[in-house]
Amino acid sequence: MSAQKYSEQEIEDVLNQIKFLVSKNRFIISTGENRQKNDEFADEFNLDTSKRKELILKIEVHDFCDCVQSPNPYRNHDDYFIFGPQFTLEDFLGDKRSVQVYAKFVLAASQTSGLKTIVVSFHEAERPLSYYFQ
Repeated sequence: MSAQKYSEQEIEDVLNQIKFLVSKNRFIISTGENRQKNDEFADEFNLDTSKRKELILKIEVHDFCDCVQSPNPYRNHDDYFIFGPQFTLEDFLGDKRSVQVYAKFVLAASQTSGLKTIVVSFHEAERPLSYYFQ
């Protein structure tokens, strides 16, 4: 758990900001070789960007797990907000199952596009997550 303490209001403010940016399509979901789990998760549950957007907008304050700083020394001012929502998803075989999702977000300011959120991780949790407010 982080050394820093967060109130539910602070996390709600961050989550509202993330949801606002996502609702305005001011977000990207990280993909590529370092983010294969995001791609595999999207493929397994047939989640296009609009379906992932829908799921992100359902995340609640009580899904908050932690906030960590970037390990990258050039990006160490970035806070990564981790949430672990539980969703019922249908896989590519048509089977529905309950899935704990590992969702990691960073708010990033761009000189050209202003504030946006980067969905760093959005895939099935690899181990049980612990919740900050539970």
